[in-house]
Amino acid sequence: MKVIHIAGASGSGKTTFIGELVPELGRMGHIATVKHLGHHRYILEKGKDTTFFYEKGVSLSVGVDDEKAVIIRRGGSLHDVLGILSDHGVDFVIIEGFKTLPLPKIVIGPLETKHCVLRDPDIGQVIESLGSFPDFYTIGGLAREITLNPEKSQNCVLVAVSARICGIKVQNSRHLSHISAGEACADIEIWMAATPGICGARLRLHPGTLFGGSTDLIHTVITATTIEKASISMKTGLDRLRSVLQSLGFDLEGCF
Repeated sequence: MKVIHIAGASGSGKTTFIGELVPELGRMGHIATVKHLGHHRYILEKGKDTTFFYEKGVSLSVGVDDEKAVIIRRGGSLHDVLGILSDHGVDFVIIEGFKTLPLPKIVIGPLETKHCVLRDPDIGQVIESLGSFPDFYTIGGLAREITLNPEKSQNCVLVAVSARICGIKVQNSRHLSHISAGEACADIEIWMAATPGICGARLRLHPGTLFGGSTDLIHTVITATTIEKASISMKTGLDRLRSVLQSLGFDLEGCF
């Protein structure tokens, strides 16, 4: 899931710009938006059942009518919200605000901030620069993606595992370390997908710390004709990845 971060001072035109960007991204996939409300907390309507249940302590309070669903979720972690969107199959998420996160940003107006990739761009420039923005991965989202093609996934078993990256040795910046690890994953994913008996493979770096999470993860999802072939391919791929990452100052925990 591609995360496009847009920042700017109040009244700079961020919302108008997002309104123009959404239709263009909509030609390429499913879109979600996340807005940081800051100190202006969202007011739940008093006297409504969904508000009553939330105030009683439920984790999720959901209202459904014939055209939409409204979800009130306890807790305001951006990382957790992005995880829900990735699991749901969102391809692009536009986040507005969250100026302190070390994400590549589109800046609207004269705001001075770090990690600015584009300033006051037109929509075409954003589309051309999508590769400059990071991806957010979850096991659920990758499993959903890999099974979308029924011809390739039919009669295949699915195996998934996550491993925590530890011992990061920051060189020029954490983002550059993420890039190096992501490139290693891409190379090994190609090898895994070409292994006999493998129907599909995803080996992706989830740079959780970049999005305010507590750790970076390696997500691995494989579909194969047998559980044995899936397990062998996964173990071999992760062993190869561990070797590469150790040379970069990384290590993996929690896998095989």
